[in-house]
Amino acid sequence: SNHYSNEKILSIIDKYRDGNSIVTPYGFSMFLDEKSKEINYLCQSTCSSLIYEKSTEVVNYLKDNGSKSKLLFPFHDAIVVDLHRDDIHKIAKLKEIISNTRFGFFKSRAKVGTNYYNLEEII
Repeated sequence: SNHYSNEKILSIIDKYRDGNSIVTPYGFSMFLDEKSKEINYLCQSTCSSLIYEKSTEVVNYLKDNGSKSKLLFPFHDAIVVDLHRDDIHKIAKLKEIISNTRFGFFKSRAKVGTNYYNLEEII
């Protein structure tokens, strides 16, 4: 018996379940020690892979466009960039890179500040 009642969730789990494992769209397989964790494992691992994928795209964009900015680190569901003032005009493009995923378009936010603890949302 399955404890999920939502048909969409059930169809997603059926698509990615492989016996006692869940396999992400990125091909990572995780053993299900508890069936109740399958949607959590699928979402968290997929998000982690997606942020890594987007981080790589951001690094390549900065490198390919002679940027003085640097990717500092990916962080859960965010990408932190040390943005050089000469690259302020690149913020919209960076936001677009992050929002356009293999799973569709996801709204994102851009925050800027003088340090990580002093950020204000701009777009």
